[in-house]
Amino acid sequence: MPTPTCSRLYGHTKKAPAGHERNPLRRRAEEQEWESLGSLPAWLIARCRAMGCGKPSRVQAATIPFLLAGGDAIVQAETGSGKTLAYMIPLLASLESNHQRTQAVVLVPTRELGAQVASVAKQLAAGISVEGCRGSRILIMSLLKGSKNARQKAWARSEPPHVVVATPAEFEVVIVSRDLKYHDIKMTVVDEVDAISSDSIQCRALSNILSKFFSSSFSDSAAEDAAAPMAKARAPALACKSRHRQTVLLSASIPQLRHFSKQVEQRHWCINPGIEVIHVRNAETGEKCPPQITHCFQAVEPEKKLAALKAYLQREVEEGVLERCIVFMNANRPIEETAVMLSRAIDGCFPRKVGAQEAVVDEDSDEDEDRQPRRGRLWSGGMIVGTLHEGSGLSGRASAVKAFRCGETHVLVASDLAARGIDVPETSHVVLFDMPSSAETYLHRAGRTGRMGRSGKVLTLGAPSEAFAAKRIANALAIDMKFYD
Repeated sequence: MPTPTCSRLYGHTKKAPAGHERNPLRRRAEEQEWESLGSLPAWLIARCRAMGCGKPSRVQAATIPFLLAGGDAIVQAETGSGKTLAYMIPLLASLESNHQRTQAVVLVPTRELGAQVASVAKQLAAGISVEGCRGSRILIMSLLKGSKNARQKAWARSEPPHVVVATPAEFEVVIVSRDLKYHDIKMTVVDEVDAISSDSIQCRALSNILSKFFSSSFSDSAAEDAAAPMAKARAPALACKSRHRQTVLLSASIPQLRHFSKQVEQRHWCINPGIEVIHVRNAETGEKCPPQITHCFQAVEPEKKLAALKAYLQREVEEGVLERCIVFMNANRPIEETAVMLSRAIDGCFPRKVGAQEAVVDEDSDEDEDRQPRRGRLWSGGMIVGTLHEGSGLSGRASAVKAFRCGETHVLVASDLAARGIDVPETSHVVLFDMPSSAETYLHRAGRTGRMGRSGKVLTLGAPSEAFAAKRIANALAIDMKFYD
């Protein structure tokens, strides 16, 4: 019978969070320094501060001490609250950098999120080369859809990375083909676990990884059977034999959190009995979105949406409050054509960045599958409107994200592909051109703004008949949404 899960709630309360008496490290985040969270190496603390993270956020203060102690956890916190650092800091702190072996894996649902996580990991890991750690290095490898797997596999065999960031399906391939020795992995992180669970292919791969390949009872003979006939000629695979592997699952929107935690144990996704639920939220209002985001709904007929969007962007630019904007559209809408019309409609709203006409090339990109002319970069007199959607091609998607991140584009017209994989702190505005299908979809779209305490605005453009659906979403997320005709 599984050990009952533990649950702790941390919020914006004036008194200490539940569990404070048992663990003195769990003080309010604003009262803490990195040094108070546990035995973090000095180079990692210095790197956090060099990256602009002066003090831990609430989710980091609640999560890092527990993960440093080796516990399994399900972490739910609002978008933009710092969940990536909440697991990446203890992950890097636990590595033995002088041992060249794969010791941790981070599983993600999309290429965009994987690229972002790998970038953060590399920035943090670069700090190990400071004085006192010279000669040490931490290797981070990405295994994402579209990667040149032959090159990645050769790397994994000749010089195993310390950390792998991958989608479950791609990671399962290198396990089955025995191109990666995974028996020394001691920490597994599943970021945006609800998105992976909703994708049948990725969820099946995740289940195989956690409950089969990473099981302490998974035998070498079973590994051989799983690998055949792909790698019969190679040495027998080694199972993940560590009985102390740590599992961390995170998201901003895990439905039925307690039920999900029981499912995790029933599916044997964790080796250790019992898993702690760490839920960080606004305990006073119950809001599931960052409180610094303002939410508005404007009733507008479908044929007038483009004009309404143009007027809104122009007004926000004139007031000097708009830095970057993501315009979300449903995937069945002709995003490229709509972006062209939007580009013409807001011509001249933004200053043209010098040198922005040069091609955007992602130096970390491995894609070579689409050689067609790149889309997603539309000149609008003084600006570029970028597009990001499933039909953009892997190279086009990487270019669009990089252009938006570095400020070559001010507006990104996107499908829900951008709802979880884009973390650009300068995103001041989000516009929902189409009504979201659920509160969860709204939560992740809106969460692209208001990152790490910054203010943000979310505007939903909907038909008058959709106002009731918007009110239901607002009630479900406990947010204050203003309605305009």
